[in-house]
This record gives sequence, C-alpha cells and structure tokens, in this order.
Amino acid sequence: QQQRVALVRALAPDPQVLLLDEPLSALDAKIRLRLRAEIKRLQQELKKTMIHVTHDQEEALSIADRVVVMEGGQFRQVGRPIDIYKNPSCSFVADFVGTSNFFDGRRTSGVVDTGRRKIKVMQNGAAEGEAVSLAIRPENVEVFKKKPSPPVVEPMNLFAGRIDVVVFQGAAVRLLIHMDGEEIISDIIEKEFRQRDLKQGDDVYVYCSPEAFRVFPEEGGRR
Repeated sequence: QQQRVALVRALAPDPQVLLLDEPLSALDAKIRLRLRAEIKRLQQELKKTMIHVTHDQEEALSIADRVVVMEGGQFRQVGRPIDIYKNPSCSFVADFVGTSNFFDGRRTSGVVDTGRRKIKVMQNGAAEGEAVSLAIRPENVEVFKKKPSPPVVEPMNLFAGRIDVVVFQGAAVRLLIHMDGEEIISDIIEKEFRQRDLKQGDDVYVYCSPEAFRVFPEEGGRR
C-alpha cells in the first residue's frame, strides 16, 4: 500500500519523466508481481516516460518497453526486452540477463574446440582462430533418455551426460546435467519431463542445436 501511495504522490505534479529507483525491492514475491502489472498499466494509460531502475532482470524484462543493461557505468546494450534476451550483444549481457550456459574455446571453420568437445555453430561473431565464448539458453538445451538419430540432430552437438539435480519450478523443470567435467542447465516443460520419464541419476543425451548458440569474442566479467 505504501508503494501505491508513493507512486500516486509522485504522479500528482504531472511530471514529464518519472524515476522509479528499485520501487519493488522490499516487497514479497506476490505483491511484486501485482505491482509490476500495475506500473505497466499506469504507464500505458498515462503515457508517461518512466525510468525504472532495478537489479531484477525478470522485473526489467516484464515492465520495460526498452531495457538498458549497464556495467561499470557504461551502456552494454539498449533494446527491446525480447532482443536483449534472445540476441545479447556480448557475453556479459547473456550472463547478466537470464541464465546462459557458456563454453569457451577457439573457433575454426564453424566449429568451436573447447578442449573437452567440439561444437558446431552457425552464427558468425568472431574471426577465424579467435578465442570465443559460446552461450546457449537452458530452454534450448534438449535432453533425451535414448540416443536420437540423424537427421534429427547434428551428431557433433550430441553429448552424453547424467542428471545430477532436478529442480521443480511449476510449469517447467530445471535439470543440472554433468557432462565429462562440465555442467549444463536444461529447462523443459513439466509435461515433457514426465513424458520422457526423466529423473535424477539418469544417463541421458544432451543436444544443443548449432543455431541456438550465440558466439562472442572471449571476454572477462561473467558472473
């Protein structure tokens, strides 16, 4: 209620621009969700420019028309929420906004050699022979109990692994999978999880489509 009153008071003088500095940070989860929708509705009704400062990436993506991702006081990317999430401009943005799996290696002719495995990629983003970071979102990591056959998959990007942890998240299930010294995260819908009869401790096959990888020049700064 205090946040609602503060918002109404801030709007009373009819400002041209309204700055909201972490307005939802002290609230519990359900109230935050309701107020996110309320702030977005108010902005659309009043057609006011609002600058919403937050460290909550989900909050930023759900409220904003345009998102600015900053690091060390510098703009790293500016764009629509869907573009920030699906087409991050650098490995920092891919890591900071949402969750990504990363593989570091060296690119040669569309294949990145990480030392542990070779991964085929489609996107350009680095010069031949340059050290690169690959990023892939968990929802793009497919998990199979039985080995799928070509031409369903690119054989080079099919890896053996074991499900170490299963995290139920409601509509989705998060799997933490161990692959020969590396860990990869996969998010699959709960119905598909049940249909594939997956469980903790299962030996599985992990598939990462070449088109699903984002390729960045290798840089520091990832969390």
